[in-house]
Amino acid sequence: MTAGTMIPCARCGAANSLTSLSCWSCSAPMPPSAGGSEPSPRSTGWEGPTIATHGAGYTYRPQVQAAKNRNWISALITFVVMLAGIGYGLWWVTGRPMAQLPDEIGQRTRFTDLESKNNSDEITRADQSNFAGATVQTGIYGVPPSQKTLIITTFEGSSVTSLTAFEQTLGASAEGGRMTTAGGVSLDCYAKGPTWITDTCFWEKDGIYGVAQVRASSLDDAEAQTRVAVEAVVTSWREKLIGR
Repeated sequence: MTAGTMIPCARCGAANSLTSLSCWSCSAPMPPSAGGSEPSPRSTGWEGPTIATHGAGYTYRPQVQAAKNRNWISALITFVVMLAGIGYGLWWVTGRPMAQLPDEIGQRTRFTDLESKNNSDEITRADQSNFAGATVQTGIYGVPPSQKTLIITTFEGSSVTSLTAFEQTLGASAEGGRMTTAGGVSLDCYAKGPTWITDTCFWEKDGIYGVAQVRASSLDDAEAQTRVAVEAVVTSWREKLIGR
């Protein structure tokens, strides 16, 4: 053996192999560098053995690299999830279709003349002031050229969570109305009189709130006409949502 492969015994000075666990001469234990295995990285917290790869000057620590790989993958997953959340938020705010008022409701056609548009805009602005941040739309329906018998206003994105809170925000009294729920549509209808110039129904379905002002023969007729209108509005919204 050459000197580079031998180590002297600390007790007697005898030359021993680097792999010796004890001195061949006096049986004294040899230092760790002379033999035995290196301590376990898991038990000592050590970073792990250095393995020379990829040429001179490059060291690779398997456990450290594995941890870095895991951190990188976790960071990538977090980034993708954040992007998905941001994208969904932008879609909900800017791309999510609002309740689309249909061109026709039953036998009624939506009026698109300038006067009707101006009246619709006026109603929308007045109601919008009661619901900051909500999207408000108004449509006037009837039989052309001049028989206007239905006004529908829809509200989306408002902070209200109940039909009662919705109608009270618009100034309706909690008394005097007739509340019914059927087919997923909640209604609270008021007969025309000193307060309402037409039969008026407040409604909610699928998170869309609205008001229907109906020229009807009775409150029962107003409720029936409002249900037809609500179904037309919600169906139109669903069709727009799925891109039909």
